[in-house]
Amino acid sequence: MQKSPQYDPAIKEMWKTLFPALMRGIKKDVDRRCKGEMDRHGLSKLHLGYLMSLSCGLNTMRSLSEGLCMDKANTTRAIADLRSKGLVVDDREKETSKKYTLSLTDEGLSLTTQMKQIMDDAFDEYMYGIPSEEVLAMIATLRKIKGNLDVVTESCNMDPKSNIFK
Repeated sequence: MQKSPQYDPAIKEMWKTLFPALMRGIKKDVDRRCKGEMDRHGLSKLHLGYLMSLSCGLNTMRSLSEGLCMDKANTTRAIADLRSKGLVVDDREKETSKKYTLSLTDEGLSLTTQMKQIMDDAFDEYMYGIPSEEVLAMIATLRKIKGNLDVVTESCNMDPKSNIFK
């Protein structure tokens, strides 16, 4: 990886304090906003990641594990929970089949639609008063940073095709 031009130390300090705090704050707020609906279904914030990933097209146990950087056992437990609640089904003809795809049931799709609306509402609040050009510039910058890091793909040794962050 190439090094960036030398930045003023004050910029680096702002980055080191602001960015992690911002990411934690957004995650905490979104979790809080989604908690009521997730609680009604007997689910935790862990399940939210799986539901949202399924809605984005990750539809195998492997792609979910890799895309969320979770171990196989964690993914198996989470999907079993979602199945038992009637939110996820698979296309297996035999229970012993090793290859199958997962999909959201109508109820699972309805729940993810509600979660997406909650996230859209949060986005609208977070971006209030910020011109769309600045939001687009921020997104472009974050994509460049993600491209430089490629942390998800490298840290999980995952297939780049299963990376939902690209």
